[in-house]
Amino acid sequence: MNHTINWNAIGIIIAMIGNMGAGIWYASQLSARVEVLEKRTSNMHTDRELLVRIDERTRAMAEAIGELKQNMGGER
Repeated sequence: MNHTINWNAIGIIIAMIGNMGAGIWYASQLSARVEVLEKRTSNMHTDRELLVRIDERTRAMAEAIGELKQNMGGER
């Protein structure tokens, strides 16, 4: 009984293990990048809300000033 080692099969198995390891590493890096982007986006969302609130306040103040001018006898 002659047992020979099939080096081609061993090579394929090693390559598959390497590819699987690379895929796991890539997925973990991708997950980390998505986390960073989510943090940046949440900060941008907060800034956007702040700008909307400031814009609403500015419009309300402009309307109030217009009403005051009308009550004081029109524009000068």
